[in-house]
Amino acid sequence: MNFFTTLFEVCRGVHIFPQLAERSMFRVFWHYFVMLVICTLIITGGQYPAIDKIIRASQEMISEKFGVMTAGPAGGINITNSPQEEQLCLLPGGISIYYLPQELPEKFLDFQKDATGGLIFSPAHIILWSNQPTPSMMPLPAQASAMIHETEELTDTALREALSRPALTEPLPASESMATAVLTMIERPSLYVKMLLFVFNLLMRAFETLPFILIFGLIFSVFGSFRAKNIFSTRAIIAICVYASMPPMLVASMFPALDLPFLDFNTVFLFGSAIYTMIAINFVAMSKLSQSSGFFKDESDSTKE
Repeated sequence: MNFFTTLFEVCRGVHIFPQLAERSMFRVFWHYFVMLVICTLIITGGQYPAIDKIIRASQEMISEKFGVMTAGPAGGINITNSPQEEQLCLLPGGISIYYLPQELPEKFLDFQKDATGGLIFSPAHIILWSNQPTPSMMPLPAQASAMIHETEELTDTALREALSRPALTEPLPASESMATAVLTMIERPSLYVKMLLFVFNLLMRAFETLPFILIFGLIFSVFGSFRAKNIFSTRAIIAICVYASMPPMLVASMFPALDLPFLDFNTVFLFGSAIYTMIAINFVAMSKLSQSSGFFKDESDSTKE
């Protein structure tokens, strides 16, 4: 029985759980991972359209502020709108993009105001910065394949020193330039944002679901009355907990995906999994007791291949 057949059966009812309780841990957790990926895709697909609007608005702001941005031969990024003047653009989400001309001003603009991080660039340099947890910056090497420099404390003195370092004497091919890679992320960020959003959601949902499944299974293994009578093994209980969590995971994914009010993923998942797991464990236990007593044949026999 493949994953999708299994998912259909556990959504249809508890009749399949006596069979699922006998599955290997590898197969159980492989199915959990597939379920986690499907739920993450649903959530990411629902959240991305709103994020895409922010991305498009940010791109329009960047284009309006800086004009055409190109990889400079000195290792930085050139702009067409007033390249001799410093330019600051604060994007939605608290990201600032700060351009500095070749001749540095006596005093920098307050690029950290209302921002949590961003990009500082000039015709010869590119620097990433963040103030989480403390203000720090990371000057990027001109060559994309070079090792990334370590982070430094973000101060006016350190920033001025980083921007005053010698520029490239010979231009790099576009395919090897860090500036080209940075511009690609600015001009076509969709793929990178989708990947980051997917990974973030995957880790969040794993953190919200797997510890509950394992803890609930282990607690039931130790304190459950059926476990005390040696009706279940710990492996069987965990297998039931994993499969019983799948329908609640699927339903809970709709709440962040559709931005539904009142309830969130974690609440729906916890209550749904707890209730369905207890129903499934009780059904399997009664089936095993009935089989051992010879009263009736387990309904799950009809589903076995």
